[in-house]
Amino acid sequence: MLHHSISLRKIVLQSFIYLILSFSSLGVAEDRPNILLIMAEDMSSRVGAFGDKVAVTPNLDKLAARGTRYPNTFTTSGVCAPSRAAQILGVYQQSIGAHHMRTDQFKESPYRTVPPGYMKAYPELLRRHGYFTFNDNKLDFQFGTRQHGNGGPFTIWDAARDGASWKDRSTDQPFFGFITIFETHESKIFPKEVRKNNKNRAIPVIVKPEDVVVPPYYPDSKVVRKDIAQHYNNIYYMDKRVGEIISKLEADGEADKTIIIWTTDHGDGLPRSKREVYDSGIKVPLIIYWPERFRPIDNQPGGQSDSLISFVDLGPSILSLAGLRAPEYMQGSARFGTQKLKNERTSMLPRIDLMSTFSMREQSGHISTNISVIICPDYPVADILSIVTIRRSCRIYGNTLLKANLMSSKVLGLVHSPRNHCMTFSRTPTSSIILLVIQIIYMYSRT
Repeated sequence: MLHHSISLRKIVLQSFIYLILSFSSLGVAEDRPNILLIMAEDMSSRVGAFGDKVAVTPNLDKLAARGTRYPNTFTTSGVCAPSRAAQILGVYQQSIGAHHMRTDQFKESPYRTVPPGYMKAYPELLRRHGYFTFNDNKLDFQFGTRQHGNGGPFTIWDAARDGASWKDRSTDQPFFGFITIFETHESKIFPKEVRKNNKNRAIPVIVKPEDVVVPPYYPDSKVVRKDIAQHYNNIYYMDKRVGEIISKLEADGEADKTIIIWTTDHGDGLPRSKREVYDSGIKVPLIIYWPERFRPIDNQPGGQSDSLISFVDLGPSILSLAGLRAPEYMQGSARFGTQKLKNERTSMLPRIDLMSTFSMREQSGHISTNISVIICPDYPVADILSIVTIRRSCRIYGNTLLKANLMSSKVLGLVHSPRNHCMTFSRTPTSSIILLVIQIIYMYSRT
């Protein structure tokens, strides 16, 4: 009986100490900010505030004028699901097996993304400390069940559905929200979507083909200009959505309590950008707006930070905004907030691997290709060799720029292993044999 009494007192004392420590790091409830992360799809720094003279983005420009721009922000992958997996967990996607695109849809293998049990998405950590967490529109984090949209276990979110918002929470409960805006996704440039838009007049024509600046790595053709102009018009529509979200915050009296973070999940949904680890594929714009009561002394309105920021830093940084320390397993570091590190980041670790389910051949009409890829998981940044059969229509963007169908058919002759093996994914047996020969030569050249 005495032993039971001592144990009970010990548990109560430990709980009391934990509560004291929690409140000392968080402050009183009224001082805890709401945090809203708005993420656009498939978009590089085509924003007026970031120096793009073609972009029409009045709402983002206004947000940047009141907040801070981070022009040296990089995702960890050039495609959405691996990038989002790294962002939500604060670790590089290859460290949890999330580096291959949509692993759950690769039917030829039972391989799946399963993070260790101790590893938690940062919204779940916020939820543990009293935050209401919601996700509107996209769950694409590579792990979890299909019922939850591959967005992880249900313990991450209080609400995860189209239209979820801060209005679903209890009165005065701080919230963390993650809203994805789909209008800039590459599919919105596909001919079918463009024809649909032109018919419905859903997205106005703000930028015309003759207005755009064609990058030097694209041919200056009518089709290329048309695609880029459509992308700018989609960006204008996305910017309008951002303005609507901010207006709702203001109408609900939450604007002066909410830190707003706006960014994109990777670069433009165009060749040489999406799915690639060039700057055009992984360098993204980042804007953070702090209400006056939460603004750091060194962050004046309209300012710019040249700090190097990786997507694995977003989780620790958002926890820092809430007054929380990042768990030790997180590979990123807090770059803003109360736990901000003094040391600047000096390097990035992007990665490109198997893109397994997106059939551009059926969607685009512009690009059609067969591609085979060698993937070597045991190198820090995967080296990829590809042999490509380029069809005539691919010449629109040039023979080196592919909106490729990377759907794999079979793993031929090689066994998957986390290390010491490479995998050959191919559309045709002939190209697999050629790739195997190249792989052997390549492996020997590395030793």
